[in-house]
Amino acid sequence: MTEALPHNDKELFQRIASGEEQAFTLLFIAYSKLLYPFVSDLLGSTAHAEEMIQQTFLNIWLKRDKLREVEHPRAYIYRIAANECYMSLRKKILARNYLQQLPEKTESDEHPIAHFSLQEVQGLIGEAVTQLPQTQKQVFCLSREQQLSVKEIAEQLDLSPQTVKNNLTKALKQIRLHLEQSGYPIPVIIGASVLLH
Repeated sequence: MTEALPHNDKELFQRIASGEEQAFTLLFIAYSKLLYPFVSDLLGSTAHAEEMIQQTFLNIWLKRDKLREVEHPRAYIYRIAANECYMSLRKKILARNYLQQLPEKTESDEHPIAHFSLQEVQGLIGEAVTQLPQTQKQVFCLSREQQLSVKEIAEQLDLSPQTVKNNLTKALKQIRLHLEQSGYPIPVIIGASVLLH
């Protein structure tokens, strides 16, 4: 398999829509380097550029059934990459704003709220997710990690939209409960909700 294989973007999209992994690899090779400076500029850093590019192509693969309808593949790819960057930046801004609003710790504080580890909270969220029932875990991961809509999750898992909503609500409740049982105070749990949403 080489980059010299004759193809165009619309042809690759049609082949990817049919589930052809070779076509997907060709598209990745063709666009990953092109996206790097674009994504780096949007993020203002190269630190997470590769991660955003991988997430972009993951979304393309997961939503491959829609590729047959795409008239302008290049614009489609760049739009998905931009959306990934904007979502990442929004989460960072929300998390930073929350941290800035936390009260200073005093000796009388029962919980060290101002010094909790964001990484530790994320780790506890991941731990809670692994303990969820299978359907709740699938729904949560598709919603939060792959950014699929309720309708898309329902179609992918062959569930009703209402069932998806119910499972997502139960999953979020269990995750918050896990944080509470791990000793985190209510303000921190509310802040963690920013990460969950």
